[in-house]
Amino acid sequence: MSFRSDHTASWNTTLRNRLERQRGLKYDTMNGLGNASNRSNGFSGLKDININKKGPAKPKRVSGSYSQYFYKVFQNRMKYYHRLSFVISLSMCVLLTVPYGGSILFYPVKVALLSTGFALVKFARDSTLRVESSGASTEIQHMINSVFSSQCFILFAAYFASTFIIYSIIFWQSSSSDLSYCISSATKTVKPFINDSFMFFWFFVAFTSFFYSAQMMIFEKNKLNFKIGTYRAEPVDQLKNLNWVSLLKEAASISGCVVVLSGPLYTFVRRFIFKVMFYPMISVFNLNRQIPAIRFSLRLYLTVNLIGFITVLVYELLNRIYNAYAMTGCLVVKKPLSSYSDNQQFKTLMSGLTDYKDSLVRLTAYQELVFRTTSRQMSDRTCLYENNNGILLLDQMSKVIRSSVNAAKMELPKLQGTKGEKKPTVKKQNGDTTATIFGRLGLDAGLNDTDSVNAIGADDGDVNGIFSTNKVRPEDLFLRSTYVKKPLKSKDPVLKGFVEKAEDAALKLIQKYQVLFVRKMKEFINSRSEKSRILRITTKVLKSDVWEVILFRSYKLEADRRIPNKVIVGNCIVAMSEMLLHARIEDRKRTVLHSLTEVLSLLTRIYRSTSEFLENPPVKPRSANQINHNAIKEINDLAISYFFKLVIYYNSTLNDMILTPDTFKLAKWCTDVALEEQRAQLREVE
Repeated sequence: MSFRSDHTASWNTTLRNRLERQRGLKYDTMNGLGNASNRSNGFSGLKDININKKGPAKPKRVSGSYSQYFYKVFQNRMKYYHRLSFVISLSMCVLLTVPYGGSILFYPVKVALLSTGFALVKFARDSTLRVESSGASTEIQHMINSVFSSQCFILFAAYFASTFIIYSIIFWQSSSSDLSYCISSATKTVKPFINDSFMFFWFFVAFTSFFYSAQMMIFEKNKLNFKIGTYRAEPVDQLKNLNWVSLLKEAASISGCVVVLSGPLYTFVRRFIFKVMFYPMISVFNLNRQIPAIRFSLRLYLTVNLIGFITVLVYELLNRIYNAYAMTGCLVVKKPLSSYSDNQQFKTLMSGLTDYKDSLVRLTAYQELVFRTTSRQMSDRTCLYENNNGILLLDQMSKVIRSSVNAAKMELPKLQGTKGEKKPTVKKQNGDTTATIFGRLGLDAGLNDTDSVNAIGADDGDVNGIFSTNKVRPEDLFLRSTYVKKPLKSKDPVLKGFVEKAEDAALKLIQKYQVLFVRKMKEFINSRSEKSRILRITTKVLKSDVWEVILFRSYKLEADRRIPNKVIVGNCIVAMSEMLLHARIEDRKRTVLHSLTEVLSLLTRIYRSTSEFLENPPVKPRSANQINHNAIKEINDLAISYFFKLVIYYNSTLNDMILTPDTFKLAKWCTDVALEEQRAQLREVE
């Protein structure tokens, strides 16, 4: 039997600990962590984001999904919302306390209550957040779907709680008898009546909350309006450049509608309010069950509406603050979100691209893909060209584009055409200064100069074929044919037919009575010898197309319905094209480079399908603004811009490729335009 001394045991323990630390460092180095400064515990390093937290060696960290990283950063960004809302709570507390007085000891309680109400507003925005447009095709359908939805109920509950807190502070500070809950009777035999001013005061709280929630859903203010090709928006810059005039106008218009509607609506529904909403209070306090007379004063009416304007203004400001930090983008300290998942960057990015349950996470992942493909540093694109990663990305993006192709062509009217007709040419007007197409090849190509491609002119004369030097518009290569889009087969044709017949019958009934109503009103107005101002306004409204706008399909809604998330589709086009533009130098295995034919074919298909919608829309546009500002127009311009750029960049290799007829026609058109512009530039130099 041998015995060890205390010194020997201590030396062995020290040696064992040193070997374990060395194994841990080696293990972390093999997994791409490098040194201890790059090791963090879970998401502890993602505090907008500081990963320089030192500590002992950790075991291998399991890489989280893209949504986990995103929401960790999202919550850190929302801390600025809570800080700014706390400042607004302080200001509003002072503003509400000065007219009524009150002890300064209750200031912390009031600020805490207001901050709680504003936190509920943030919770409602989180629950109802979306990035895609609604699927409605008519304004009336959109309004009904918006108001009678669970999201509108969530918004109403949050805004009602917040508004209730604001008006509760005013109620308890007010010493006026106008807001007492009951009015004592002259005799003890008659029970006291509930105060009508008290009823109107709390009705106004509920009505303001509902009206603000409804208009927020109808005008899609809960939607984050991202832009195609952007991946970072500084929230501080957005708040510094906040348009206060627009903010005040928005708040004034909302509160003005509340001022006009609240009084008449209260007189109309006060009996229902008395018998239903205030019945528990009447039973508990043993009040008179007869409805009281209307007693609320003009002073009370103006006071609650003035406070309502301040409340709406605060809500509008809070929503803009929320949007600024929610739309910051995919970069954190100039690094994309997936870069914080160590050596699992591509896997994490793919988990975000395929997250179909959360549209915001998926859109942010596509923002990161745009950032990587357009970055000036090659290291940001290294993971895209490794192994078969590029093929996986192209396959995922092609699914998005193909679905958009089918949706854009869905149920379009038949294209009329005759065989053997000449391709139309566009005459160039005198003094026409058409913008060069080479000026549209940046990230924002096709978004600003939307008419550059379509404005390309041609000399007078017949077009002999696609190899002619005469220039035609790119959509003329496809749309002057006898092609007819076959309608998609429905999974349940019987049910679909029944629904369509019911909709047609309802629309005919509405149209019938609408025409009768308009005719009767016109006869009444024409019978008056002297037309008042109200009648002149009524005549103008009857002659306008407001009835068709509300009841029938809208051009813009039809376009947005077919491509509800244009940012994801546009980012797919940008990322796919930019990957190929960098593949000639950076794709050493040439896996992405071999997909050039497929990418050109996809761009041709998306351009052709969107051109069919623009040339032969299911609903006639009512203005040039509707034609130039919709989802399909933006995708159409973006597709032709990047197609042109790819054709010019790979012009020397296109002759060796087997292209589809449509792709070949469009590519030939691009080369003809480029050659003509080059000749024009040479003539200017000479």
